[in-house]
Amino acid sequence: MVILVEGDTILDVGYRPQIPVTGQFFYIDAEGRTIMPGLIDSHMHICSPFMYQTSLGAVRQMPMQIALNNQRTVYSGVTTVCDMVVHKGL
Repeated sequence: MVILVEGDTILDVGYRPQIPVTGQFFYIDAEGRTIMPGLIDSHMHICSPFMYQTSLGAVRQMPMQIALNNQRTVYSGVTTVCDMVVHKGL
C-alpha cells in the first residue's frame, strides 16, 4: 500500500501500482505496522475542568483551561472526541 501525505493532508491511498510516487516524496517503510490518521476518545470531559470549589476566578479561567485541554488532547494523538457533557434533566 502507498499513502501520500503532504503536510497534514493525506493526498492519496492505494496499491503501489495505482499511485504514482515521484521523487518529491520521502519514503517510510511501514511494513508490518499500522498507520492511523488519529485516535478517537469516546469519553472526554474536555469542557468540564475539575474544581474542588467553584469561584469567580475559577469560572474566569475556564476558557483558558478548555483551550489547554484541547491542545493536550491533540498533542497526544487524539483527533476526534466525544465530550461527555452532563445536562440537568436528561
